[in-house]
Amino acid sequence: MDGSSFNRIPAEIRNEIFELALTTSGPIELRRGNEPGLLQVSRQIRQETQGVFWAGNDFIIDITEGSGGRLAKLIAAIDPVKLSQIPTIILRSRLFISRAQRRWIPMDDVEIVADVLADRDVVAKEQVKMDVILEFHEDLPLFIRSQPYVQTRLQARKAVCEWLWECAYSNRALMRQCRI
Repeated sequence: MDGSSFNRIPAEIRNEIFELALTTSGPIELRRGNEPGLLQVSRQIRQETQGVFWAGNDFIIDITEGSGGRLAKLIAAIDPVKLSQIPTIILRSRLFISRAQRRWIPMDDVEIVADVLADRDVVAKEQVKMDVILEFHEDLPLFIRSQPYVQTRLQARKAVCEWLWECAYSNRALMRQCRI
């Protein structure tokens, strides 16, 4: 790339181009192979742009029932430098409500993901935020969807998710202190 015309552009303008090309206004789903193609162009561009991509975007980890193990492997495989650069990691879980039963999707997967994030040692407590998506069975009447029961369940689910992250992070911090 040394002889290319792009390389002759002043670094400040190149950095602006990279920022426009690699950052989004909303969060990006964290999954294997989601780095943009621009990072694959050359080693030099990868070095210049990798930090822009990871530090310039928030990422979502979408936790569904049974996905904890797969997500744990994904998080464990991410370079610690990249993880430490991410401004916000959103752990999103679901609360499903139907007419027949008002059930919680198990919290085991949220716990697995929180534990593996805490184990990485490079993720700060403030980096991780919890988000809960309400999903309704299609035959559920609209008036039930807005009832205080539903809102209470949503708030309780989010509180439990936040508590799981707090526990995972605190337990990991305690383990680090014991090692010293």
